[in-house]
Amino acid sequence: MLLIFLVSTNVGSSSSTSRFLVPFLNWLLGDPSPEMIQTARVLIRKCGHLFEYAVLAILCCRALNPEQWLQKWQFGLARRAALIAVVYAATDEFHQSFEPSRTGSPVDVLIDTCGAIGGLTLLYGLIRLRQRRQKM
Repeated sequence: MLLIFLVSTNVGSSSSTSRFLVPFLNWLLGDPSPEMIQTARVLIRKCGHLFEYAVLAILCCRALNPEQWLQKWQFGLARRAALIAVVYAATDEFHQSFEPSRTGSPVDVLIDTCGAIGGLTLLYGLIRLRQRRQKM
């Protein structure tokens, strides 16, 4: 959560990340058009939202039940972890609305929610796979 909070400041603003992202995209894509660079920047930044909230939701599951979080799927545990991630996403976007170089966006809360659900879905799949292997 601290890392997400830090990235929600000017450190993670579009202008700050463009210093290294644009040269990387130029190297990766050859000589891309400005529109292609802008599209790639938006996709990378939104994928960052998905990834960070997927990790947050999984870590919340572990924090809420450290002894048994990988033993069996617990819907109630996953629901609480998702709720924590979604509430944190909303407060994070609210925080960004006070940062001069950032904007708060309800769309980003929705993307963060999808990331949390995606992370929990991945965790569900890993738990199921682990259970199948133990039965063999």
